[in-house]
Amino acid sequence: MSGVVLASDASESPKLLLVAGNTLGSFDPLDQIRHIAQCMHEGDRLIIDGAIHDAKAPEIVKSPALQQFAWAPLASIGITKEDGDVSFELKRDERHDGLYLLARRYRADRDIHAIVSGREIVIERNERLSMNFSYQYSRKAFRWLLEKHGGLKILDEIVSADGRFAVAVCSR
Repeated sequence: MSGVVLASDASESPKLLLVAGNTLGSFDPLDQIRHIAQCMHEGDRLIIDGAIHDAKAPEIVKSPALQQFAWAPLASIGITKEDGDVSFELKRDERHDGLYLLARRYRADRDIHAIVSGREIVIERNERLSMNFSYQYSRKAFRWLLEKHGGLKILDEIVSADGRFAVAVCSR
């Protein structure tokens, strides 16, 4: 996100910053929202979204779409479902109530010889690889992250029809 700071410094205000696709959730949201807020000046607007945690819907991690998304980088280097297993772990981030980290991991069921950028990578049987992660938030924690932690003012907030995502329009 340091590129955002540089791009923001090179641009005149008012600016529109768009952080969509739960991009904030792919980094440490507590650090990243501070960096984004530092980029903003009088008259600037930030449109940002986040995945809303639903304690009643743990089966979301078992959805075919999420499974396919998790397998895509492995498939790109020739690893198949017969080679191992992808698992998901949802845990609380103890730094603030309502922050949840969804971690993805791969475990090899057999020795794998994958080619990455022309180089052979050996993954031994039972070896575990940490993959990407994403954050989810309670609606209250999402607002806290933007307003209290980031020092932003929420001008508008829209929640998706299924309640799984929130979009906020913010200013300094």
